[in-house]
Amino acid sequence: MGEVARRIDFAEESSPGGVSEGEPLRVVLRVRPSTDEEKLRGEEEAVSVDSAAGRLRLKCRDRIHHKGSVRERGEAQFQFSTIFGPSSSQRDIFETTTLPLVEKLFKGKDGLVFAYGATNAGKTYTTQGRGNMRPGLIHHACQKIFDTTSRTGTDSPSNAKLEHEVNISLMEIYNEKCYDLLGDNETKKIVTLRIKEDARGSLFVDGLKKQVVKSVEQVTHALSQGMKLRRVAETDSNERSSRSHAIFTFYLDQFAVHAEGVTELVKSSSLSIVDLAGAERAGRKQGCDREKIRETSHINKSLMNLARCLEVLKENQRRQDGKKHLVPYRQSRLTRLFQPSLETGSAVMIANISPLLRDSDETIHALSCAALACQVHVGTNSLYSWNKENVLSARKTPGENSMTRELARERAKSSQLECEVKRLQLALAKTESRICTMESEVREEAANEMEQALAYMETECARRLQEAAETSERRVEKRIELITKTARKKMLGRARGYVDQAASTKYREWLDEEIDQRKFEEQLHQEERIELLDRIEELEIVLKDCKCVKDLSAVIDEAST
Repeated sequence: MGEVARRIDFAEESSPGGVSEGEPLRVVLRVRPSTDEEKLRGEEEAVSVDSAAGRLRLKCRDRIHHKGSVRERGEAQFQFSTIFGPSSSQRDIFETTTLPLVEKLFKGKDGLVFAYGATNAGKTYTTQGRGNMRPGLIHHACQKIFDTTSRTGTDSPSNAKLEHEVNISLMEIYNEKCYDLLGDNETKKIVTLRIKEDARGSLFVDGLKKQVVKSVEQVTHALSQGMKLRRVAETDSNERSSRSHAIFTFYLDQFAVHAEGVTELVKSSSLSIVDLAGAERAGRKQGCDREKIRETSHINKSLMNLARCLEVLKENQRRQDGKKHLVPYRQSRLTRLFQPSLETGSAVMIANISPLLRDSDETIHALSCAALACQVHVGTNSLYSWNKENVLSARKTPGENSMTRELARERAKSSQLECEVKRLQLALAKTESRICTMESEVREEAANEMEQALAYMETECARRLQEAAETSERRVEKRIELITKTARKKMLGRARGYVDQAASTKYREWLDEEIDQRKFEEQLHQEERIELLDRIEELEIVLKDCKCVKDLSAVIDEAST
């Protein structure tokens, strides 16, 4: 009977018209700055932010991946209450998103903060930070928790001293399986953990280790050691892309120590900070193999189911007949763990986006889910419509003794449950029929969209092929012209070299011939000179002989006279 009474209280707290009065799921948008490497590569940015007006405009990379006004205009527009630009600090993000949940943690209320977005959007940087100079949400939350616990006080009703105990846990969801990252041995990734419910209906992860911490340094060390075991891989967008959802949880137990030495648990609450893996098309991954495609499939499946849960929660709030659809939390490990916070706690979504044009298609889809989350209220507990009058009448059933009243209560409860089962069966049949109708409509719509997309792709491919052919033709012509000029220059240079070489060879041959000729002439002149000298000597001898003869003839003449 206690469970029925609890459900009646929820129904009484619900607002008229079937719309629940829960807290709105707060959505904060954060735009990361471009890195130095991206600036050096000349990456084009596609984001235009007006933080004062809460307006964001984003150009799409390829219209074929979108529909409606986005395909027509070539850009998407979104409106958010809080937008942090590229120059925002980690402290600003913490004070806006996580600090209120830390304050509620000491009031006994659970909280959830999750970083959502496409890959390479800065989710891990937001939650974990980068070193001691730029700490993330986990470090700031840890510091705030220990600063508050260091100021111990007294519980006013009983004047008891308050003591606090802080535990942490770290797990990952990889391929729809839960793994403990703070386990005691290296086989922690082999042992998968299961999500269970206790006797009160509360969810817990069976076998997940909770580590007692007493300082910020212990938390930082445990976080760094656990994150070393998290699955990461290299993609086109990110060198260390997270391939699993990481869930870091603070558990705060508050004890009242009375003067008699009796210790009493006053409040127990938790705060989870989640770094979701980024959605990405399998075609954009480098070296796509079967394992990486499987990882991407599981990541996209869990994120799509999260969006589906948010859509059902929004529809349940709008229903006027009080009948609500069952939220598909159980279709994914991630949404199953998010269920307590989305139903009874406080939740904040940090939508991280990349400013680059190459990531704009995935960013638009992520922002569509964030825009849907802005319309959801968390803290709506009742999923079913219970008939309060029947239960109250069962409470007022007359009887002569307590057994009769108890029997009447049990009969009323049994009748109530039978009616509820029949209603659920009827609702299930209607839901299945509606699902079949929706499936046929979706298939027809998908076929039409696919036909339009194929026609658009055919036109676009023809246009791109024409442009590519023209571009290739121009490049070939330029190449031929360049090759012709280069060949002409080389041929002229070689011809000049050949001419110079031939001229040089001919000149050398002529010079050698001249030298040989001169040597020959000199040798000839030398021989003629020697011959002339010999003749001169012979003539001198002849002259001498003639003179002697002349002298002799003169003597003879003289003698004859």
